[in-house]
Amino acid sequence: MFSPDILYLSAILGVTTVYGETSMTSTTQFTTMASSSTAAATDIVYGSTDNSSQVDDNDAGYTSFNLLDKITYAGYIKNVSINFHTAPTPNTPPLLYVYILSATASTTMFTVNQQYIIPSKSVTNQTGVPQTFQIPMYQINVTANQFLAVGFGAGAGSPYRVSNRMEYYVSATNLSSLVNNTSQWAPAAGYGIAVSFIVTSSQIMTTATGAGFVSMLYSLNTRILNKGRNHP
Repeated sequence: MFSPDILYLSAILGVTTVYGETSMTSTTQFTTMASSSTAAATDIVYGSTDNSSQVDDNDAGYTSFNLLDKITYAGYIKNVSINFHTAPTPNTPPLLYVYILSATASTTMFTVNQQYIIPSKSVTNQTGVPQTFQIPMYQINVTANQFLAVGFGAGAGSPYRVSNRMEYYVSATNLSSLVNNTSQWAPAAGYGIAVSFIVTSSQIMTTATGAGFVSMLYSLNTRILNKGRNHP
């Protein structure tokens, strides 16, 4: 009979043991499952770039965010996508801002935590198809319960309107003076801006970590099983 430690590790790994032999097929399947599930969970998408409304949200000169797109895991912003209805004018150059906000006890008061300016050379005059702007890794770090807002400054155009996002806005785009300060934001009538973004979470095990962890357990399990062959 094998020791309880051997049976416990075998159960965790999903490994079949027969007279001290280990089925590698089960372990391979488990490793594959862990890798695929953790890889899918690392990048989390928030928001919508749907343009089916065919309506301009008229955000030129405003900074807006969607309340329903609250960040749920800590990490960093990987990219931001905007579906423009009114085209940016790249020759201006466009002033496109990204902000991270935190809520307060008041439903209309928010704190501006960070400001990031999207490089104007990466903005085109394309409309109707989302433009995606890559953010340098760890440039914009976020925590759970924060929000991402976009400021549409001079030449930055305006996005499509999307339904059921609970938009909030302020009538300014360069909020540098508000960083680390609280300000009042006005709610819109239920709709929102056609903006989505990806957060790469630092709280979820990555593919490499998951596969490495399984491999480590498998190696330990194999050594214990081999040792267990001498048990009566």
